[in-house]
Amino acid sequence: MPAYPKPDTDSRMALEVDRLLRQLKYPPSSVVARSASRPSSPSMHRPHGAAASELTPAGVWGRVALGVLVAVAVPLWPYPQSCGVSLGLYLAGVSVVVIAGGWAGFASFQRRMGIAHVFALAIALWGGTLAGVEILPRVGYARVEAPWLCGGGS
Repeated sequence: MPAYPKPDTDSRMALEVDRLLRQLKYPPSSVVARSASRPSSPSMHRPHGAAASELTPAGVWGRVALGVLVAVAVPLWPYPQSCGVSLGLYLAGVSVVVIAGGWAGFASFQRRMGIAHVFALAIALWGGTLAGVEILPRVGYARVEAPWLCGGGS
């Protein structure tokens, strides 16, 4: 059977806590008394700087749809991405795909929307695949080597 502290020990501890609380500049007892009389609202639990309106499920699906559109559009890049500035712009577009997948994934995770989260992770994975196809031959990992810059430089 657990041993409970004696009542006089509890009262001594309570007196010590009260004494320490009185030494504070802003006594929390007044804050506790004020907040206990008021019902708790969701805005009280929001971190500082958070938006006043919470993200809706339609907003999460909008982020996922935007990520899908970018993920479909980037492989249809109309310019050759073999080297140089064109390659840099293509890789910037690929990074937008990865960021869009992460952005949608973060929102879907916060809202606990599993299917949207799977789509968002697939978008980010697709962006990583597109990046790997272009980067790996240029860093010597693939059998075929490709230059970063046009004109013979690597």
